[in-house]
Amino acid sequence: MRNFQKLRSAFYALEDLKEFMMLELVKLDEDQDKYKHAVVYPLPNVEEMKVPVSTENGEQVFFVFRILYEGALPPYFESTQKNAHSAYRKLLRKRYETGTTSSLRTRGEIAKLKQVVVFIKHHFSDLSIRDLDNRNRKLLIDALRNNQVISDDNWQQCAIYEEGVLSEKSYVEVFVMEQENFPYFLLQGRFVSH
Repeated sequence: MRNFQKLRSAFYALEDLKEFMMLELVKLDEDQDKYKHAVVYPLPNVEEMKVPVSTENGEQVFFVFRILYEGALPPYFESTQKNAHSAYRKLLRKRYETGTTSSLRTRGEIAKLKQVVVFIKHHFSDLSIRDLDNRNRKLLIDALRNNQVISDDNWQQCAIYEEGVLSEKSYVEVFVMEQENFPYFLLQGRFVSH
């Protein structure tokens, strides 16, 4: 129990150090305008993609919303102790939700989608075994819902798909599109990134 408390305290101290270092880096950067709404973690990259496809009705273009988050999505934390990880959960929620909000603020109006697919593509920098179902995708889904990228995440309005791939560095891509366009999106292979 004592080792757990020491390790947890060290972990929180490391998060504080990361925040301090990021704020100091911001002070040294000459392009201060990009930090007006910044958070301590790198802001996600937000992009609206128009994907051309050939269908039985001819050539069409459909909208795909793409958000790229640096680093691997953290795993779920389970604990038998009440509130053992609540401070860390709050930090993570702040990172994803506030970062998404800040990035979207610069984009202006976004298309409202009703019947959506959220495709989460995990890029890993090595071949370590990682279970996708242990990744905390709730952080991503809540950030999308709270920023009104998706209207709701219930089963009637939202389908969620995940994939892991080997990449040069770790990051997470989130693609949001109308459900009817998802098969075309996969067939086009248009989600090749970075």
